[in-house]
Amino acid sequence: MDRIKYWGMWNEPNLDGFWKGTRSQYINDILIVGAQAAKAADPGCYVCGPELAHLESGDWDGWLADCLDSGGSYIDVI
Repeated sequence: MDRIKYWGMWNEPNLDGFWKGTRSQYINDILIVGAQAAKAADPGCYVCGPELAHLESGDWDGWLADCLDSGGSYIDVI
């Protein structure tokens, strides 16, 4: 794994047009599982995220707080 060192788990999951599941589903099924898979494949990689759209309609503050509370230990770069 010598080329890709930075991984994002999902683009703008806080917008309905990009993610249809719940916030908890994103955190548990995408963010955490994806970060674990990336680190298993390359322990030296960096997991970036949660890649939120900074829009009022997307509840950016709530999403960020929940992602950091529940999955923050899996994120290397915000």
